[in-house]
Amino acid sequence: MLFKTKEELMEVVQDHSIRHARHEYYVTESSKTKWKVLCKRNTEEQWCRWELRAAMDGNQQVLPLAFVIVEEETYPSWKWFLQQLSRHVIRGQRGMCLISDRHGGLIKAVREGPDFVSPYGMHRYCLPHVCSNFNSNFKNVVLKDLCWQAGSEYQLRKFNRIMEEIKKQDVKAFAYLDQINKEKWTASYDGGWRCGILTTNMSECINGVLKGARHLPVSALVEITLERTVHYFRVRAIKGHKMLQNNQLWTDFACKMFIY
Repeated sequence: MLFKTKEELMEVVQDHSIRHARHEYYVTESSKTKWKVLCKRNTEEQWCRWELRAAMDGNQQVLPLAFVIVEEETYPSWKWFLQQLSRHVIRGQRGMCLISDRHGGLIKAVREGPDFVSPYGMHRYCLPHVCSNFNSNFKNVVLKDLCWQAGSEYQLRKFNRIMEEIKKQDVKAFAYLDQINKEKWTASYDGGWRCGILTTNMSECINGVLKGARHLPVSALVEITLERTVHYFRVRAIKGHKMLQNNQLWTDFACKMFIY
């Protein structure tokens, strides 16, 4: 969000002060042209946290589903969020797939809820996160690349061949990957739940839409999230309407797939 003057920024922050939510902020920098504040409970590297979840439509574009602001990523906050997601978004539908990192609190919360546990739905791991954690343990670029190849390979025969190569390179590295449930991180054992999506890039995409918003007080954060999400939907609604006017049977993405 941009402001013409420092005074305008100060007025907005004060009007939407998170003090109304019993949270305080403090000024970290102030000059004639700059005014910078942080939530009192957070450091400069750790702003007000918010969580978001998104899905992808038939045109391979992101569809925001839910947003939540939490103190931090913990088991109680994840459990509460998944309960709200179940009640207001999923609402008894089957076939949902949640893709995430391997945060302990989230994994525990998922296990306690039915929506992302077989046969109702599935929980899968973000492959880049698996590769990153793998590399943190073994610090070997070659092994990291092989880890990605194994996780993204759809043919079981080729997956096994890559895993054998990892085993030749480092037995401990092979054992590390082998102890992770293969359904959680590999395309070859996924069973089609991921729909070809291996990463959590969708969330990062929405982060780009909301760039800078997390620096704001809570009430202002909610307002700007709503404003930008409405704009996001409006732009894509116009594109979709044009497709219908042109009697287009398939989305742009699908048409390109058929043509090529």
